[in-house]
Amino acid sequence: MPGSLVNLPPGGVPAPWNSQPPNNSAGGQPVRALNFAFIPGQLPTDTGGGTPAPGDTQVGYPSAPATPAAPTYAFAAGQALVIDYQEAGASVTTVTEGIDPPAIRLYLGAGAMGPAVPGSVRFTFRGRTYVDRAGALYYGIDPVTNAGTLGGSYDYTANVATLSDYASSGGNTVTIVSLATRYAETGVGGVMFRTAGAPLSEGNFTLRATTMDGVELTATADINGTITGTTVKGKVDWPSGIARVAFGAMVVAAGNESQPWYDADLVDGSGNIWRPTSVDPSSIFYGAVVSRAIPVDPTLIGIDPVRLPGDGRVPGFNPGTPAIVSHTQVTTLTPVADAVTDLGRERISFIDIFDSSVPALPIDDVWYVLDLEAGTVTWANPLNLSAYTMPVVIRDRIQDVALIADVQITGEITLASELTHNYPDGTIISNAIDQGDLQARYANLFDQATYTAGEWSDTVVGSPAAASYNDVVNPILVANDSAIDERWAVVFIAPTTVNVIGETTGQVLSQSITSDLAPINPVSGQPYFTIDKDGWGSGWSAGNVLRFNTISATKPIWAARVRTPGSITVPNDRVRLQSYGNANP
Repeated sequence: MPGSLVNLPPGGVPAPWNSQPPNNSAGGQPVRALNFAFIPGQLPTDTGGGTPAPGDTQVGYPSAPATPAAPTYAFAAGQALVIDYQEAGASVTTVTEGIDPPAIRLYLGAGAMGPAVPGSVRFTFRGRTYVDRAGALYYGIDPVTNAGTLGGSYDYTANVATLSDYASSGGNTVTIVSLATRYAETGVGGVMFRTAGAPLSEGNFTLRATTMDGVELTATADINGTITGTTVKGKVDWPSGIARVAFGAMVVAAGNESQPWYDADLVDGSGNIWRPTSVDPSSIFYGAVVSRAIPVDPTLIGIDPVRLPGDGRVPGFNPGTPAIVSHTQVTTLTPVADAVTDLGRERISFIDIFDSSVPALPIDDVWYVLDLEAGTVTWANPLNLSAYTMPVVIRDRIQDVALIADVQITGEITLASELTHNYPDGTIISNAIDQGDLQARYANLFDQATYTAGEWSDTVVGSPAAASYNDVVNPILVANDSAIDERWAVVFIAPTTVNVIGETTGQVLSQSITSDLAPINPVSGQPYFTIDKDGWGSGWSAGNVLRFNTISATKPIWAARVRTPGSITVPNDRVRLQSYGNANP
């Protein structure tokens, strides 16, 4: 306390203060805490056992001996008073703390000329044999796996081994098993080489090297072939396997004008210059994956491999072709009559509605009304879905169609126009095959006197019929949404009665020619074609046939699903092909 005094007995602190904690069994006094009462502003004195004067600061402690008057001690203003004590009967707790020993540096270059050759250093210290591997020292090498424990590093230039892991006991004798040195440093600042095979698999290239002072460098290449790493830069060409690598870093050019690697012409616009790092060429190693094309049996893929590129890869996306960016979401619910289901997005491309059965059944469109622009489904009233398994599954898709402007080997695709939707995660881009303008039509119309079952020649077999069909005035009508690629035969079984037979569909109609012939396509619900009743001339007899072909508003494509070789991990997989466009019926 400021301005206070404490009276102590002669000789300093009494025995319980200045002695070690006593042994209670011997009758000693335990160390106790002392209570001090400081009264600010008073300077008391002790007369050596007399009665304290009023206002004196009193100090009480046990077994105080009767002694002459004690000297007076003054405490500086604000000084802290710290008192340590131990309770009676308390035991001493021992605490052990482990401290890792510092690294040991061993100079192995006595009597040697020049730096060490990487991979040649092997020595024994305190019962452990250390082996050099690209600047790292390992011990405890397993003869089977060749694996060991990292124990330090080696500086080839200084021939100094730095051990961070070594035995705690043993002598300090170092036994050199092998150490090759050379007269001069043969470090390089960069290399150019070609891999053992080509083409290389993109993104699978690694490189490591060791500097002349024993620092290991590592680098990797991205899918573009750009090699990057600490103090490493370069480029690898995947098709040819040619790699160019430089070791070093960009530094400020100012102040390095006297360096042998300085060249004013190499200073960039930011005032920096490349400072090379000397690397031991024998320590440079690379890792790469070489691609190989395996001949495939044409009967397995359905196409002659000679028509494929040399590496077997066919571009999936090409500049100038259309692409479709799309996202499909799934909504599950149990519909309620007159309810409106908002799918949460507008300008939807299409909506599919199925039940939950396996396989799923499409919900008849009499039970709902779609609004693609608003993105809603309005359920009918009354609503009877008892024939379906609940809940209902709604699949809706938003999409944009745009031309591809550019394709990078990284997989980046640049579109020529902006997207009109905000696409979430899970969005995909699909390649579209532009089929141009397509239109259904019929061709190769002719008549024949005799029909031979199973004969589908596109020219007259035998002689023409006595009668003919006038398609100039009454052409056969076909529609884009129902015509198919098919050969048709209208066979007369009587002068006015015919059977309509398709090469693949079989007989689809039998009726009189006094009315239009319009066999229904069960997929679209519309006629495959329509033959006008007014186009028939006279003179038809049983056995005559009218032959023609229909061509659909489609274009044949060949699709080969290709995947990388490997075991099947997904038991059921599927792909979806969809045709759409600006179509007229």
